[in-house]
Amino acid sequence: MDDVVVSYTINSDSIVSDRRIVTARAILEAAGFTPAELYVLRRVSPPEDFHGRYDALVSVGEHDEFHALYIGPTYSA
Repeated sequence: MDDVVVSYTINSDSIVSDRRIVTARAILEAAGFTPAELYVLRRVSPPEDFHGRYDALVSVGEHDEFHALYIGPTYSA
């Protein structure tokens, strides 16, 4: 069986994975967005929002684009 390598982006940063199906949490964590619960993962095309669904399985295709949006607390001085 051939090794699977898929490349996708999250907030314009390239990520390479050896899995085509991963969790939303794994996508966020692979890009350094931790803890994952402070972010919402969104697929660009087709549009899909994984808000609150960190353990949802995501099929990742070559050149897929995702955005991570911060939803954690904000502080002001």
